[in-house]
Amino acid sequence: MNFVSKDGRCMSHGLHSQLILAQSKAIGIPMIQREVAWETYEQGFKSVVRELKQNGVEGAVFGDL
Repeated sequence: MNFVSKDGRCMSHGLHSQLILAQSKAIGIPMIQREVAWETYEQGFKSVVRELKQNGVEGAVFGDL
């Protein structure tokens, strides 16, 4: 999962979201990208984790690259 700002940049590193999406496609890993603001980041994160859990995901690894 990857969170982006309104200008299309990744929240953590400022990279363009299309670059991150292209990387995930190149290695065959699905990507969920959501637009959030710093004020809604936690809410967005929790929402995506709930969605993944409902879809059968049982574990995750988190970290900045």
